[in-house]
Amino acid sequence: MKKVYLIGGQGFADELAEFGVESVQTHTESADGVYDTSEFADMKVDGEIDAVVVGWDTSVDYQKLCYAGVLLQMGKHFIASNPDIYDPMPYGIAPGTGPTLITLTTITGKEPEIIGKPYPNQVNTFMEDKGIEEKEKRRILVIGDRLDTDIALGRNASIDAALVLTGISKMEDVEKAEKNVPKYLSLIHISEPTRLGMISYAVFCLKKKKKKKKKKNKKKKKK
Repeated sequence: MKKVYLIGGQGFADELAEFGVESVQTHTESADGVYDTSEFADMKVDGEIDAVVVGWDTSVDYQKLCYAGVLLQMGKHFIASNPDIYDPMPYGIAPGTGPTLITLTTITGKEPEIIGKPYPNQVNTFMEDKGIEEKEKRRILVIGDRLDTDIALGRNASIDAALVLTGISKMEDVEKAEKNVPKYLSLIHISEPTRLGMISYAVFCLKKKKKKKKKKNKKKKKK
């Protein structure tokens, strides 16, 4: 795969470039910012594009959906980073990658191949890159704020997962969950500059408390 049509941010484009994949992006060029039917009729699609790749894009518009839709109807591959329906924002929630995927699937009938969470592809790639053997999986911990993708990734990859209760999924969601149940919970608020350190510390405390509890139970049994 050498060239893709990307609906996504610059970070995604940079990642693709690192692997030698050229990403093509389009934008509405009308003076009034509106993409009308006459422009759609005159649309010229690059036939050398191998796939439509979709990630989180805050500038998704009608023109991008049209271009991607035409490519998918031509039989191009359909790939996505994740199926997140919405993302947390200071004012509430905002559309994630999922709505774009749903729109394209609705108009073309094609389902995307998800290369990120909740599927284990990225965990397998991480293990291979770091030289981690299958028997050492217990050293890996998935941390996230969504039961349906982050915690589901842990379950699908057969590794432990910790849920941070400062994002999308809340305690009431955990109580209702039947399959995507986290092994650990963290109530600590996370700020971006120290994100990894704070999460790691919270999870360490939870692990430590859990081990102590087991010891108490053993003592009771001896009595």
